[in-house]
Amino acid sequence: MKIGFFEEAEGVKSSMRLNCHISLWAGIAIALFSVATNQVDANTIALSTLFIVAAFAPKAIQKFAEVKDVKGNVQ
Repeated sequence: MKIGFFEEAEGVKSSMRLNCHISLWAGIAIALFSVATNQVDANTIALSTLFIVAAFAPKAIQKFAEVKDVKGNVQ
């Protein structure tokens, strides 16, 4: 059976992937809304940047946290 987009393995749902996806779309929506309403200032730039960074940072941190050594042991 094919693994879905929000699954780590077959039948195992990934809440981190869902949270990252929601955060990415929220950042994009805030950025587009601020441009469309001509309200681009430091606060909206910081907020949209924060959401977009929050979309990618957790997965990268998780990869560093689950680093395995040569023998396959989790450090």
